[in-house]
Amino acid sequence: MNEIPLGDRIIVKVIESADTKTSGGIILSALSHTRQTGEVVAVGGGLFTQTGDKIPMTLSVGDIVTFTPETGTPMKIEGEEYKLFRESDMFTYIKK
Repeated sequence: MNEIPLGDRIIVKVIESADTKTSGGIILSALSHTRQTGEVVAVGGGLFTQTGDKIPMTLSVGDIVTFTPETGTPMKIEGEEYKLFRESDMFTYIKK
């Protein structure tokens, strides 16, 4: 991938969620979820404060993140679908 996000932005490959079943047996559609999961595939260099200090990125390539389905900017890179986010749009992450 040649795309490199700027600042505190990240590019995420959305991991499709399959339908899930609640403990009571109700099947939930993937569209009804309030969170989606994805894998970070590219990370920006971080932000700078007004005094010039660098704020490093928390996330790195390979981390698994969660976010709301409505957030992010859809992108198509080399025929594949991705989303562009600010790092602060993420709820949680699993470090790889």
